[in-house]
Amino acid sequence: MSTIVITGWNQGLDKIALTRTIRQHTGLGLDQSKQCTDEVLEGKPVAFKHLSQSTAAVFLREVRAIGATGEIREEDT
Repeated sequence: MSTIVITGWNQGLDKIALTRTIRQHTGLGLDQSKQCTDEVLEGKPVAFKHLSQSTAAVFLREVRAIGATGEIREEDT
């Protein structure tokens, strides 16, 4: 299993697209997804745990395309 950590953002980040992508890949509701996006914009890292490696890779690629920065951390099983 993998953990995605969104660590920051670049100028031009699409806030709505980031919220939508978080919802799509994590199953969180709109309010929780918005809160995660707001935390990223405040400079706080946000972690999403227990994702499969393939899901994590797609999720990270999509958030990077939107303008966020992040990384995948592998969990010990």
